[in-house]
Amino acid sequence: WGYDFFERVYVKGHRHRLGLQWDWSPGPTGFRAEWMQSREQRQGQSVRGEDLSDFIGTAWYTSATWIITGEDKDSDVTPNNPLFQGGLGLFEIGVRYDQLGFRSANTTGNAFRNPRSDFLLPNSVSTVTAGANWLVNRWVKVVANGFRQSYEDVERTPRVLGSETFGPTVFWSGLLRLQIAF
Repeated sequence: WGYDFFERVYVKGHRHRLGLQWDWSPGPTGFRAEWMQSREQRQGQSVRGEDLSDFIGTAWYTSATWIITGEDKDSDVTPNNPLFQGGLGLFEIGVRYDQLGFRSANTTGNAFRNPRSDFLLPNSVSTVTAGANWLVNRWVKVVANGFRQSYEDVERTPRVLGSETFGPTVFWSGLLRLQIAF
């Protein structure tokens, strides 16, 4: 099942990281976004010992949620009307889009997957998530999510189980989780 989303890249020199985050939760709604970038020098990393263009990793997401039962999105979200205490609990729906990608600063000429290349063939994965949360009471939570992942490079996707061929560039998956707090 193992696969290389992006082969290790040889780096040497300065590493710069920058990130931005935004969070706004008016009433029962919540909106979040975050962006991060890492930029690493590749001094003397070519096969001839020459400098290569910087290696860049970028990730970001944006999300929106809504508690349809009306509770406020404060730091301690609990159901106003828990199950078996006069209500059905708290219901929340949400959607998220995120992306993770790696590339080189140089984007001219022929791109290669080789980590000693000045123009690295980029790869990214984008994910759309839609889901629902049911807080039965303050101790029990049920989470259901559906995911759609899309890969940029067909040769760097998860392999089909039991096969040596490359997988599809689009995957659908789901998650159902029960959380219990003690």
